[in-house]
Amino acid sequence: MKRVVSILVIAAFLAAPMLVAAQQAQPAAPAAPAVAPAKPAEPAAPAAPAKAKKATAKAETVTVTGMVDVVKDKKGKVTGYVLKSDTETYALKGKSVKAMVGKKVDATGTVSTAKGGKKVLTVKQVNEAM
Repeated sequence: MKRVVSILVIAAFLAAPMLVAAQQAQPAAPAAPAVAPAKPAEPAAPAAPAKAKKATAKAETVTVTGMVDVVKDKKGKVTGYVLKSDTETYALKGKSVKAMVGKKVDATGTVSTAKGGKKVLTVKQVNEAM
Protein backbone atom coordinates (compact mmCIF):
# COMPACT_ATOMS: atom_id res chain seq x y z
CA MET A 1 0.00 0.00 0.00
CA LYS A 2 2.81 2.37 0.81
CA ARG A 3 4.28 1.59 -2.52
CA VAL A 4 1.07 2.52 -4.37
CA VAL A 5 0.72 5.79 -2.48
CA SER A 6 4.32 6.75 -3.13
CA ILE A 7 3.92 5.98 -6.86
CA LEU A 8 0.80 8.16 -6.99
CA VAL A 9 2.54 11.02 -5.19
CA ILE A 10 5.50 10.78 -7.54
CA ALA A 11 3.18 10.62 -10.56
CA ALA A 12 1.25 13.68 -9.37
CA PHE A 13 4.50 15.53 -8.71
CA LEU A 14 5.72 14.75 -12.24
CA ALA A 15 2.37 15.35 -13.94
CA ALA A 16 1.61 18.72 -12.33
CA PRO A 17 3.96 20.81 -14.52
CA MET A 18 2.61 19.08 -17.64
CA LEU A 19 -0.99 19.89 -16.62
CA VAL A 20 -0.11 23.56 -16.01
CA ALA A 21 1.62 23.76 -19.40
CA ALA A 22 -1.37 22.15 -21.11
CA GLN A 23 -3.78 24.64 -19.53
CA GLN A 24 -1.64 27.59 -20.59
CA ALA A 25 -1.43 26.29 -24.14
CA GLN A 26 -5.23 26.11 -24.52
CA PRO A 27 -6.78 29.32 -25.80
CA ALA A 28 -9.03 30.91 -23.22
CA ALA A 29 -12.71 31.09 -24.04
CA PRO A 30 -13.65 34.64 -25.06
CA ALA A 31 -15.28 36.55 -22.24
CA ALA A 32 -18.86 37.62 -22.76
CA PRO A 33 -18.97 41.27 -23.83
CA ALA A 34 -20.09 43.63 -21.08
CA VAL A 35 -21.96 45.72 -23.62
CA ALA A 36 -23.99 44.42 -26.52
CA PRO A 37 -22.16 44.84 -29.83
CA ALA A 38 -23.11 47.99 -31.70
CA LYS A 39 -25.43 47.62 -34.64
CA PRO A 40 -23.81 48.41 -37.96
CA ALA A 41 -24.53 51.97 -39.00
CA GLU A 42 -27.17 52.40 -41.62
CA PRO A 43 -26.02 54.18 -44.75
CA ALA A 44 -26.74 57.90 -44.59
CA ALA A 45 -29.33 59.36 -46.87
CA PRO A 46 -27.85 61.16 -49.86
CA ALA A 47 -27.12 64.79 -49.06
CA ALA A 48 -29.60 67.27 -50.40
CA PRO A 49 -28.16 69.90 -52.73
CA ALA A 50 -27.24 73.12 -50.94
CA LYS A 51 -29.98 75.71 -51.08
CA ALA A 52 -29.32 79.38 -51.59
CA LYS A 53 -29.92 81.50 -48.50
CA LYS A 54 -33.30 83.15 -48.50
CA ALA A 55 -33.68 86.81 -47.71
CA THR A 56 -36.10 85.89 -44.90
CA ALA A 57 -33.49 83.84 -43.02
CA LYS A 58 -32.24 85.57 -39.87
CA ALA A 59 -28.64 86.65 -40.18
CA GLU A 60 -26.38 86.37 -37.16
CA THR A 61 -25.29 89.67 -35.64
CA VAL A 62 -21.52 89.95 -35.15
CA THR A 63 -19.09 92.56 -33.90
CA VAL A 64 -15.90 92.98 -35.90
CA THR A 65 -12.93 95.03 -34.72
CA GLY A 66 -10.70 96.60 -37.33
CA MET A 67 -9.46 99.69 -39.13
CA VAL A 68 -11.80 101.66 -41.42
CA ASP A 69 -10.31 102.51 -44.81
CA VAL A 70 -11.52 104.30 -47.96
CA VAL A 71 -12.01 102.60 -51.33
CA LYS A 72 -11.39 104.87 -54.34
CA ASP A 73 -11.74 104.35 -58.08
CA LYS A 74 -8.99 105.10 -60.63
CA LYS A 75 -9.88 108.80 -60.69
CA GLY A 76 -9.62 109.10 -56.89
CA LYS A 77 -13.34 109.30 -56.28
CA VAL A 78 -14.49 107.61 -53.04
CA THR A 79 -16.59 104.54 -53.96
CA GLY A 80 -16.99 102.97 -50.52
CA TYR A 81 -15.47 101.97 -47.23
CA VAL A 82 -13.93 98.76 -45.89
CA LEU A 83 -13.17 97.40 -42.45
CA LYS A 84 -9.84 95.57 -42.26
CA SER A 85 -9.67 93.13 -39.34
CA ASP A 86 -6.74 90.87 -38.47
CA THR A 87 -8.10 88.09 -40.67
CA GLU A 88 -10.65 89.54 -43.12
CA THR A 89 -11.57 92.63 -45.10
CA TYR A 90 -15.25 93.57 -45.14
CA ALA A 91 -16.99 95.97 -47.51
CA LEU A 92 -19.15 98.24 -45.36
CA LYS A 93 -22.70 99.30 -46.02
CA GLY A 94 -25.50 100.61 -43.84
CA LYS A 95 -24.49 103.35 -41.41
CA SER A 96 -22.01 105.98 -42.57
CA VAL A 97 -18.46 105.42 -41.36
CA LYS A 98 -16.99 108.46 -43.12
CA ALA A 99 -16.00 110.07 -39.81
CA MET A 100 -14.20 106.87 -38.70
CA VAL A 101 -11.69 106.59 -41.58
CA GLY A 102 -8.25 105.71 -40.23
CA LYS A 103 -9.60 104.76 -36.81
CA LYS A 104 -9.86 101.40 -35.09
CA VAL A 105 -13.56 100.61 -34.56
CA ASP A 106 -15.96 97.98 -33.28
CA ALA A 107 -18.60 97.55 -35.97
CA THR A 108 -21.74 95.54 -35.17
CA GLY A 109 -23.93 94.17 -37.94
CA THR A 110 -24.60 91.20 -40.16
CA VAL A 111 -22.13 89.57 -42.51
CA SER A 112 -23.05 88.31 -45.97
CA THR A 113 -21.09 87.18 -48.99
CA ALA A 114 -21.43 89.13 -52.23
CA LYS A 115 -20.74 87.85 -55.72
CA GLY A 116 -17.10 86.90 -56.10
CA GLY A 117 -16.82 85.84 -52.45
CA LYS A 118 -16.44 89.38 -51.12
CA LYS A 119 -17.58 89.72 -47.46
CA VAL A 120 -20.03 92.53 -46.74
CA LEU A 121 -20.77 93.88 -43.25
CA THR A 122 -24.10 95.67 -43.01
CA VAL A 123 -23.35 98.06 -40.15
CA LYS A 124 -26.01 98.68 -37.50
CA GLN A 125 -23.71 100.30 -34.95
CA VAL A 126 -20.13 101.55 -35.01
CA ASN A 127 -18.00 102.77 -32.09
CA GLU A 128 -14.38 103.76 -31.83
CA ALA A 129 -12.42 100.91 -30.23
CA MET A 130 -10.35 101.51 -27.14
